[in-house]
Amino acid sequence: MKASKSECLLAQKELANRYPEALEFVKFTTDNLVRSIELRYNDIREKSEQVQVDAEAHEGIRDQLGFIIATMAEHMRYLEKAQKDLDKKWDDISQNYVQTAFHRLVRHQTDELRDWCLQTKYVGAFTEHMVTMENPNLGVQLESKVPRAPSRCHIPSEIIALIYSFADVETAVTLREVNAQWYSMFGILDTLLKSKMSDRNPWIVPGDGDLKTWQDEAEETVVEIDGVKITVPTDDFDREEVYIYSVGRSSVYFRFRSGVQLVMPRHDPHFRHSFDVRSSDPREAGDLTVSRQEDGYHLADFGNRRLLKYTSTTKCSPLAHRNGVIWLLRNKSIMPTSMIPTFIDLKTPDKLYFRSDRAIKGMDITETFSAQGLKTRGVAQFVVGSTAKGADIVDLVGGSVTSISHHYGYPDKCKCFVGFNKGKFQAWVMHKDDSRATQHKTLADFGIVDFL
Repeated sequence: MKASKSECLLAQKELANRYPEALEFVKFTTDNLVRSIELRYNDIREKSEQVQVDAEAHEGIRDQLGFIIATMAEHMRYLEKAQKDLDKKWDDISQNYVQTAFHRLVRHQTDELRDWCLQTKYVGAFTEHMVTMENPNLGVQLESKVPRAPSRCHIPSEIIALIYSFADVETAVTLREVNAQWYSMFGILDTLLKSKMSDRNPWIVPGDGDLKTWQDEAEETVVEIDGVKITVPTDDFDREEVYIYSVGRSSVYFRFRSGVQLVMPRHDPHFRHSFDVRSSDPREAGDLTVSRQEDGYHLADFGNRRLLKYTSTTKCSPLAHRNGVIWLLRNKSIMPTSMIPTFIDLKTPDKLYFRSDRAIKGMDITETFSAQGLKTRGVAQFVVGSTAKGADIVDLVGGSVTSISHHYGYPDKCKCFVGFNKGKFQAWVMHKDDSRATQHKTLADFGIVDFL
């Protein structure tokens, strides 16, 4: 039976009003179950403590009692995990089941009406926090009409430029406040600023934060891969030395049969700008190129053709990059998974600065199955990662984690697709078989053989 918008809105309102009452009834049952597990846990703990006392009194059966203690300790860990899983499952149900009910209300309506219902205040409340944010800092603006005190002396521009060339970044920023002449020269010396900033932090680029501007003959062959023209040595290309290649968001990677692994910048993919990444296949973290080495994670500095060591451990991997800040994903084998904002200044290369108060917790993602949104699309503040339920979306600006999962009662073998449509966040779920068939058809339409 087809319904009108007013009827759908009334049904959503009634569901939203009745759901809390039903939720309280279910929560009472859940709390009893959690309490039962807790009592069982305490009972085993008391018995374990008693067994330890008995073991000290009876040396002859220490080995047997030790085995019993170990078994009980393992059982206690299992119960503790079951209790945490139950709490997590309850939180999942309380959020997701009501959304499933909202969708079922309109599943037999027209596509237009279903889309409209997703934007109402009842359903839209679950996604209203997912918004893109512009950088609020507009930087320093100088108005020409502002009266200024006359300069007591005039220094030739060449002298100011020379002074700037010998100053470090902090000193240069301070000097620009002397007067309008110094400030104007600071804005003109884009190349100088680029060089100084690149020496200190190679991953700060124009457009990040307040930065708007940076104020050998050989035979070679040009090949085009995935729409990118790449210059490689003719000798290696003719001998079919290229074993594996990959074109990523920020870099182009070649592995040669000789064992050499070269990476070069995508914006200028020429082998003369490349360097060897040694024994590790590089991966991308947003606009960064990351290489995992034995002594930690290294980042590609294409301007200086080198790998820079960023971490001294492989337990926290670079996952995203925004406004000069690199977000590390802390492995959940240490503690609960979290993302931590970090910053490096090559003036003090042994120090890694971080903000623990800005860390984001609660995601269930890994670096292998995660990706940062495109900066060109204005969604670099989001990191999306696949999970067992669907996907987690980390908002680096808002500091939130949004979980996407399939509807209850539907197959859980699904893939999530998320994004913004006309400024509104949307999430879609497709069964893995349908997703695979769609991918195969799309590749076939473009004449690409799908070997997977």
